[in-house]
Amino acid sequence: HWSVTSRGHHIMKGLTQKIFIGFILGIILGILLSLVPLPIVIKKNIIVLLSFGGDIFLKTIKMLVVPIVFFSLINGVANLKNLRSLGKIGIKSFFLYLVTTFFAITISLLLANLVEPGKGLDLKFESQELRISQPPSFLEILLNIIPNNPFESLVNGEMLQVIFFAILIGSSLSMIKETSVIKKFFLEFNSVIMKILSFVMIIAPTGIFCLISKTFATQGVSSIFELIKYFILVIFVLLIHV
Repeated sequence: HWSVTSRGHHIMKGLTQKIFIGFILGIILGILLSLVPLPIVIKKNIIVLLSFGGDIFLKTIKMLVVPIVFFSLINGVANLKNLRSLGKIGIKSFFLYLVTTFFAITISLLLANLVEPGKGLDLKFESQELRISQPPSFLEILLNIIPNNPFESLVNGEMLQVIFFAILIGSSLSMIKETSVIKKFFLEFNSVIMKILSFVMIIAPTGIFCLISKTFATQGVSSIFELIKYFILVIFVLLIHV
């Protein structure tokens, strides 16, 4: 067990280093693309390739979000020896979520209004149209947690509904004794999903490289300092929150 854990830490450390290298190389390439006078066609094709590489990474990550949450929750709840502890865990988690979210929002709003990263910077977006819908009421939020069709919720990535459905399945598995085969199925499938995630993380350095290169190449050198200021502010706020 120690050797497997040690190997896992070693792999994650190596992956983190590769992601950091990809981040730095992406900044360098993005700056070069924004400064070096290349033919428009060549520059456009390079940006298209970078955008394609970044989109592959983002889509693979999004692809795994729902399966990871769904199967992890089912296994976690199904393996609870005392289902009554789920209520206590849920209440504690809910209040912990509210408190930490309150501090996160408060700290970020205070420092963002103080530092004002990106003020006066005109970022180049394809569409400037912004539509803000009216927020639902609290009762509507509670009602929307219950899915009309759980499979449709899984397909559409409705996370609250996915979580609710996963907790129901996990609770049912925990209460029924003759479910060893089904429990094993969910456990093994969760292992498969996590293995797929490990495969996806192999391309993470390349994906980060493409995303950062495209950002710096399309936004120009003038936006670099504001982006760096924003990046440093995010890290600083995260450290305060921790």
